[in-house]
Amino acid sequence: MRNPVLTLLSVSFLLGALLACGGGGGGSRSARVLNYTNSATATASDWRLEADAATNGTGTVLLRLYGPTGTAVQGATIFLTCDGTRAQWVKPSGATDAYALEGSALDFTLGPNAAIQLFKSRLMDSNLQVGAYQKTGTRVLSASAPLFTVALSPASGATTGIAGLTLTESKAAIYLDGAGEHALELKVGTLTVR
Repeated sequence: MRNPVLTLLSVSFLLGALLACGGGGGGSRSARVLNYTNSATATASDWRLEADAATNGTGTVLLRLYGPTGTAVQGATIFLTCDGTRAQWVKPSGATDAYALEGSALDFTLGPNAAIQLFKSRLMDSNLQVGAYQKTGTRVLSASAPLFTVALSPASGATTGIAGLTLTESKAAIYLDGAGEHALELKVGTLTVR
């Protein structure tokens, strides 16, 4: 018959030894972060994605969609793709939608039944689609009010390098104004895993 005290001491000794050497898993690897460099050619006259300075270089970077300052719009739809082996789309903090957070550029309460909004994101593989529209009227865009915000984090097991953030091929981004639908040419910067 085994002595329960010796068995307990043996197990305690083994657990202590594992904890002391970090579980035998080798050295620790620092967590990856994302860095987004805004497009060098984008100006306040362009549709553009800009990084939130407070989250740039962290584990989750927020990217905000801005439109041409002074342009009156009803809304916009964009399509983005990232290298899924390096980055993944995540829900921005405070968002009620799956992959996007409403900005302050549009008024989603206009029109009948304010509880129903024309704001939606959809993710398929590494392809993200976001649409944000007012039900009626237009709003003049400013440099300080984004249409919406999206978020990215490093993918599990991501290696360092360019994360390939681009416009989705074969999808046409658009915006609506008082005259109708127009092509939206979006300036996208560079996303890097560090």
